[in-house]
Amino acid sequence: MFGKVPPPFAESLYKSLRPRLTQKFQAANVGNNWQKFLALWGQRDISEMYRMTICLWSEEDIRRLMGKGLPEGQYEESFKDTEGWPLLASLMRVDQRTYLPDAMLTKADRACMAVGLEIRAPLLDHRVVEYTSALPDGLKYRNGTGKYLLKKVLARYLPAELFERPKKGFGVPLDLWLRNELRSLLLDYLSSERLRAEGLFDQDLVTEKIREHLEGRLNHQYRLWSLLVWEMWRERWLN
Repeated sequence: MFGKVPPPFAESLYKSLRPRLTQKFQAANVGNNWQKFLALWGQRDISEMYRMTICLWSEEDIRRLMGKGLPEGQYEESFKDTEGWPLLASLMRVDQRTYLPDAMLTKADRACMAVGLEIRAPLLDHRVVEYTSALPDGLKYRNGTGKYLLKKVLARYLPAELFERPKKGFGVPLDLWLRNELRSLLLDYLSSERLRAEGLFDQDLVTEKIREHLEGRLNHQYRLWSLLVWEMWRERWLN
């Protein structure tokens, strides 16, 4: 049933309902998140579900894109090391070993140091991590609420509207740029002729993603952006 609802329609419907929703349910990138939800629907493997929520490409798409699967690394090792753990504890450990250092903290460090700004992540102090790791799951996540204990503590000192709200990132409208201002750049660097000559990526899959994105049927902004940046970097430094 859900699979019959296209992301553009889901996003349009959400935007019409958004003014009536409480702050807790205000969200961004609804179309992209709906795509992820559809991909997750019916999935049973927890490591693949995790991958699909944070990675640009599913394992199946990577095999098709590259012509082979990726070798096992820290991600797969982390799931193996936590086999038999409670689900929440396992996912948090995988986050600590992969997503945090490889993505979130790296991006924050690069962005801040680019302007000479020192930042700190007090919740990652080893004493805080060691203490909270030993707490029962019910104090970390309860009734759909994450950071449960932290929010209980904050409620003593701050009004709820300051922390009971969705995250606000620093995203740019890549989806629109790729359909407009960057369209010619996208079609040039990811043309079938260029990809076929290089022999790195499956040009049929890339062409399929470009067509779906430009026609507004699906939002592949981050997938296409990653390929575009790679091709531009490759031309600059490897040719």
